Amino acid sequence: KFLYPEISLDEDEKVVALAKKAAQKLGLGVELTSTGGGSDAAIVNGNNIRCANLGTGMSNVHTRDEYIKVKDLVDDAELVVAIIQQYLADMP
Repeated sequence: KFLYPEISLDEDEKVVALAKKAAQKLGLGVELTSTGGGSDAAIVNGNNIRCANLGTGMSNVHTRDEYIKVKDLVDDAELVVAIIQQYLADMP
C-alpha cells in the first residue's frame, strides 16, 4: 500500500489552468510534468479536493545538503499570492 495517493491532473483542469495563468502573469516559466513520491498535494487530492503540486525550485532534495535559493523562495510566495488573486478575479 502506498502512503500517498496518486495525483493525476489534466492540463485543462481548473486548478492547473489557474496556477499556470498566475505563473505566466509573474513571468515565471511553467513546466507541466509527472513526478513520483509524496506531497501535501497528494494528500489533498486523496481527499477529493483538486490541488496542483507546485515545484519550489529546491536543490538536493531529501539530502543533508537540501536548499532553496532565496529568489526561488520569494518567487514561490509571490506565486501563491498570484494564484489567490487570480482565483478571486475569476469568481463570478
